[in-house]
Amino acid sequence: MRVLPGNRPGPQNVEAYEAMGFLVFVCEALAMIVLVDALSSWVVKDPNGFPRSITGPITQPLYAPIRAILKPEKMGGIDISPLIVIVSLNALAGALPRLLAGAL
Repeated sequence: MRVLPGNRPGPQNVEAYEAMGFLVFVCEALAMIVLVDALSSWVVKDPNGFPRSITGPITQPLYAPIRAILKPEKMGGIDISPLIVIVSLNALAGALPRLLAGAL
């Protein structure tokens, strides 16, 4: 869990910091799953092959809103939705401790 310098949790804030730590972990884990899916898409062309059969159901709902706006067909066949999802998840994981520190 990331704690900002000089902002240690008091006894009343421990649950909030634990929840924040869990949310940061979920964001980082999702970013790793997206990275595995993106890298394996270059090697494993079949979306039903391993590991894409596992990562696909998790990542496709994350990609869908981005692909609706930035259609890969109109961008020269380049799908940048995994990059946008990874950057967004990392930004969220970095912002959560600051948001919580400001709220407490």
